[in-house]
Amino acid sequence: MDFRIVSDSSSNILQSEDPYYTSVAMHIVIDDHDWVDEPGNDVDRMTEALYTTTQKSSTSCPGPGQWLDAFADAETVFCITITHTLSGSYESAMSAKAIYEEQHPDRRVFVIDSLATGPRMLLLIDYLKRLLLLGTDPEEAYEKTILYRSSTDLLFILESVQNFVNNGRMNAILAKTIGILGMRFIGTASEEGKLKMLSKTRGTKKALQYTVSYLEKCQYNGGRIIIAHHQNPSAASALKSMLAEKFGNDIPVEIQKTTALCSYYAERGGLLIGFEKPAAQQPEAAGVKSTVKSLAKTVGSLIPDKLKTANENGDH
Repeated sequence: MDFRIVSDSSSNILQSEDPYYTSVAMHIVIDDHDWVDEPGNDVDRMTEALYTTTQKSSTSCPGPGQWLDAFADAETVFCITITHTLSGSYESAMSAKAIYEEQHPDRRVFVIDSLATGPRMLLLIDYLKRLLLLGTDPEEAYEKTILYRSSTDLLFILESVQNFVNNGRMNAILAKTIGILGMRFIGTASEEGKLKMLSKTRGTKKALQYTVSYLEKCQYNGGRIIIAHHQNPSAASALKSMLAEKFGNDIPVEIQKTTALCSYYAERGGLLIGFEKPAAQQPEAAGVKSTVKSLAKTVGSLIPDKLKTANENGDH
């Protein structure tokens, strides 16, 4: 099947040798300078500009034209976007879908709102790709990925939430308490894709301990974990060690740096943690379940009725 997965750059993946995947750039505007979220962007310089500017900063999403260019003439396209509550990226991708399908009536575009950002988007992208490479029908792959989305989660550990306030995503009064005397904001992505506060803790250690406890409360049982950090490798490594101590050294934990858009919202010292919850179902080859059921039915038909009755009655 000829398919392509396209996400906006809030997925934290800007460059990939994967022929099935590409990203379209988000933009961060600071003092009239457009910081494009693409390879080569100096995230540390952008962060410095954020902390020294006296003007309000902003972000912008890729337009429909950028999405269309990324589709690259594929027969089937899947778009995965940052939550619609933080950006217009989802609506832009939907516009591109309408244009593309009108131009090519025999092709399909599926648009998935991640209801999150960063690491959780990467979980969705990788899951979807595995489904498609196993030969899953596009419509089924879309439905399974939507279902899988509900069995993933995203946590934020933030030392500052000023950019959320500047963009109208958080109450300014609440924001003033974050960062004072080492206070940390711990939040998650709600079912509606909004930033939801879980707790405030004093100091990084307590914030990391809360995170481990949260995963335990979610009955985490060994699923994939992705930790993205902005200028805070020590906290990311400490969290990885604490998770391994609690859940075992063989759990799959990855650490990555945030790119421009995720850095903008994580702010200096912030962590974004995406993980799979126990309900997460891993992809399997198309037709495996039906084949197993068919085989079981065939084997069952070969068992003599007398033997079946004896087994059901517990006779030996």
